Amino acid sequence: MSDTGEGIVATDLAQIFEPFFSTKADGSGLGLALVHRIVQEHGGEIDVQSRARCSAPPSCSPSPPMPEVRVLVVDDEQSMRDLLAIMLRQAGYDVAVADGGEAAIESLKAESFDLIVTDLRMRKVDGMTVLKAAKEHSPRTVVLVVTAFASTETAVEAMKLGAYDYITKPFKLDELKLTVANALERRRLREENLALKRQLRRERGFENFVGRSPKILDVFETIRKTADSGSTVMITGESGTGKELVAQALH
Repeated sequence: MSDTGEGIVATDLAQIFEPFFSTKADGSGLGLALVHRIVQEHGGEIDVQSRARCSAPPSCSPSPPMPEVRVLVVDDEQSMRDLLAIMLRQAGYDVAVADGGEAAIESLKAESFDLIVTDLRMRKVDGMTVLKAAKEHSPRTVVLVVTAFASTETAVEAMKLGAYDYITKPFKLDELKLTVANALERRRLREENLALKRQLRRERGFENFVGRSPKILDVFETIRKTADSGSTVMITGESGTGKELVAQALH
């Protein structure tokens, strides 16, 4: 079969047979996925070859790459785990999966993630335990809790433990995408705010110092490195040499 339509861009072509992928706003993304599976089950092969037509060159230029965002999906039900992973990958995120709370905690010990989407009720290790582990190993990671067993008590408990939001099954994929985007935007703003505060502290920390000699500039650099390390510091020196100024700059 062939047609003379506008063609399919390469990024869409690579996902065309994946469940729930659609280029239409109201599409289910199941049609070609079902056709692909049926053809395979009958021993056949199906493939699509296409090249997007570019009528307006500026509009066809590649968009700037998104900063890589690491997402961990945690669910002991494979169907839900796969659905979330496919949806998030289509949205442009770098997705890892864990088939339960135990695997998720092991992943947290070995890797860092920007966002965790975890089911609440799982066998052995539940979502609340994953949430606590995330806050212990990576306090800056944003956590979304997903569950079909919603209650005010569990929602409040999850928020108290540091969850960004609480999503109830069944949910619409567009709503989940929006919640994920909002969570990551909040994380970005928080990180940006912390960076600005650190920069402001560094700039203000040296305003009471007098001198620009190589030795005093070395002192400034040592203070900057030490302030960012979070280490305990003991300042020694004779009276009048500026120990209090160094202490203020460190804080």
